[in-house]
Amino acid sequence: MREATPSPTRDYQFVIWPDELSSDPTRVEALAYEDMIRVIAAGDGTPAPEPTPLPPALRTGQFVMIDDAIQDEQWFAQVVAPQRNLPLLGTSREHPATMTALMRILRDMVSSSAFARQAYHYELSLIGQIRGEVKPKLTTVMTRPRAGSRGRLSDVNEIIRFLGLPAIAADGANVIGRFQGVDIPVTVDQPALNMHTLVAGATGSGKTNSLANLMRAAQAMGACCLVFDFKPDYQDVDSPNDEMDSDTWSLFAPWQLAPRGLENVQYYGLAGQTQRSDGERQFAVWASDIEPEMLAAALFHSRSDENQRDLFLAILDAFRSSRTKQDGGPFSLDDVDTWMVRLVRESAEAETNGDGTNGNKKKDRKPRESAIAGALGGILNFSVKTSTLEAMNRKRRSRAPRWLDAGQRARRQDSGISALWGDDDDGAERASTRIVEFDPTQDLATGRVVVIRAPAEGREYGLFLSYILRRINRALAEKKISFPVVCFVDEAHEVFGGEKAVAEAATVSVQRAVNKGRSLGNGFVFATQNPSQLPQTILNNLNTRIIHRQNAREELKLGIPSAPEELLNSAMTLGPGEALVYIQGSRAPVTAEMAPSPFRLTKLTGQGARRLLIDQMSSEAA
Repeated sequence: MREATPSPTRDYQFVIWPDELSSDPTRVEALAYEDMIRVIAAGDGTPAPEPTPLPPALRTGQFVMIDDAIQDEQWFAQVVAPQRNLPLLGTSREHPATMTALMRILRDMVSSSAFARQAYHYELSLIGQIRGEVKPKLTTVMTRPRAGSRGRLSDVNEIIRFLGLPAIAADGANVIGRFQGVDIPVTVDQPALNMHTLVAGATGSGKTNSLANLMRAAQAMGACCLVFDFKPDYQDVDSPNDEMDSDTWSLFAPWQLAPRGLENVQYYGLAGQTQRSDGERQFAVWASDIEPEMLAAALFHSRSDENQRDLFLAILDAFRSSRTKQDGGPFSLDDVDTWMVRLVRESAEAETNGDGTNGNKKKDRKPRESAIAGALGGILNFSVKTSTLEAMNRKRRSRAPRWLDAGQRARRQDSGISALWGDDDDGAERASTRIVEFDPTQDLATGRVVVIRAPAEGREYGLFLSYILRRINRALAEKKISFPVVCFVDEAHEVFGGEKAVAEAATVSVQRAVNKGRSLGNGFVFATQNPSQLPQTILNNLNTRIIHRQNAREELKLGIPSAPEELLNSAMTLGPGEALVYIQGSRAPVTAEMAPSPFRLTKLTGQGARRLLIDQMSSEAA
């Protein structure tokens, strides 16, 4: 153990080494020494014959204070690489005396402390210069520490103050992790969440646990959490985590983190999905509520679909223009079909002045595609090929998601109840599910967690996401809801992947929502495996970064561009639950141990996995 009452010299743990002409002006080098302590013998209490060297006092990612007595200045810095061990005996590690001493140590011929004395060499990145005595604050580095300046580890209060981390909530609700190996919390606040977040990590790295604690923190701040659950992972958030051992939770005991389920949770699915629980409601979406370009890209996504996509957009635009005030309200794609059929009949009636026999016959049967193509050509100001129209209608009907216009189909049934049936583990039929339309003023509330089983296919995911985000931002802009909203987009790469038309449309739609969300109080948390899987325009707007293990250094650099190179190198060895974290507004990234999920994460097996597989296969077939 160290001395109980250290001398003033021992308060400092390192000294600044002289620069070289080629030194990086943002870095300083430091030396620390082993120092020797005497170990009390286990037998009679007498000191051991040889002192024992102390291990390195500094680790990568830690923060230190540097004092320069000559300049009367102080700096806040970060250790950016593990120590290098320099021999004190001899001029280099190749010196014969050093090599001989190591040989004798290997053969247990001499104590290691007697011959293998060494100094610990560190690289420190200068984060800022500290000015002010009453209220010290961090400023830009204007001068550098002189050689011989001494330094020490920063204490908890100094780290939180000078890093600019959010203050710790009284109940620890905003703690999402801790500094690696140290009881210093990693925290978030509402401004950080409102400025958008990226959580990235390979499978098994702890990404889902980080998302879980961001949900817990956002809910505690009074935000409504909207969780797009793609895999799904969050179908049991109202139940406490029963998998973590007590040793794991003890690391976070200082901030009252413990297993618990979330309260005020509402589960939703999409119309057409197999119902997973009796309390789950299902959303349906009108075609009129989706951005036309996004809808066209999702339905006609292949390169060969370009002509059909353009025709669909032209028809949709003409249909919207034809609607009167009496037609108000939402419309479906079936309504567009009905309008196209009516075009032909009106054209036939006009040719016979409304009373011809031929015209009446045409009113009694469905027009052929060629007749519809001709009628459309008259209002679109360009010729419509029958083959293009046939291909457009065929693909549109086969590719339309089951939840699109499902509300209209449900209303045609008894009392608006859908005929979507599931079965439980015993094969028994469940009660039918009422289909609802998403209403931010009813479905969202302060402190509520809304978990939506997202579509199991990327095109549908992006389509539904764009619809929801558009409705939320509109409600916020019109001040119909006054509380903040945080949208958790799990497996976000699925939204922007796939065919070019879909990816481009999704990027434009989501980027618009992200840009508006910052001023409206709608924050986003995008979760993906690799940062490179998200469009650069989206990445540029994500200010808080939690980057778990990556298999390529380039991904780490893309995840946290401001991180020092040496810190990125060490982050390549991150273990499960560890992450490189940068909180919006802070001065530097930190290496952290992220807290485990307080609630149970869903692991689908047996019948539940079978139902999910059926949903995925049905979606892909459509």
